[in-house]
Amino acid sequence: MTKKTRKLIKPKQAVTAKRKPRAEASKKVRVNRPFARKRTKPSIKELITQPFGERIETPDHEQIPLLGVHIVRDLFTAGRIPMFLLIIIFFSAMSVVLTTHLTRQAIDHKNQALTAREKLDDEWRNLIIEENSLSEHSRVQKVAVSELEMTRPDSDKEVLVKLK
Repeated sequence: MTKKTRKLIKPKQAVTAKRKPRAEASKKVRVNRPFARKRTKPSIKELITQPFGERIETPDHEQIPLLGVHIVRDLFTAGRIPMFLLIIIFFSAMSVVLTTHLTRQAIDHKNQALTAREKLDDEWRNLIIEENSLSEHSRVQKVAVSELEMTRPDSDKEVLVKLK
C-alpha cells in the first residue's frame, strides 16, 4: 500500500462499520409456546451408570437406548470387519509372543543339554586316561611285585591245562 491509501483508511472506522449496534442485536423476537415439549437428553453420566441392556426414560417418557448398547451394536453391525481384523491382529500378536517364549525356552534347554554333554565328555576323557594309566604293563607288574608279593613262575612250575 502506498502512503495515500493508508491515510484514507482509518482502522477504527473499518471495525465499527462491521459491527451491529447493541440496540439492534438485542431485539430478537421470542415466541412463547405454552404447549411445546422440552426435549431433554440424558447426560453421559446417566448413560454410563445405567445397567447394560436397559433403556433410560426421559422426563417426557421417551425411551432412549443406552450408550453401551449403541457402541456394541455398531461394533457388530457397521464395524464387523474392523472388529474381526482387530481380533485377528490380537491373536496374531499373542501367537508371536508365545512362539518367541517357547523358542527361548527351547534354546535354554538346548544350552543346558550341551553343558551337561561337555561335562560328561570331560569325565569320560578323564576315565579313559585313568584306565590307561592303571592298565599300563609296567605299573601292573610293579604293584604285583611290591604290594602283592607276586613273582614270575619258573618254567618248570608252569602247568598246562587242556580244554575240550
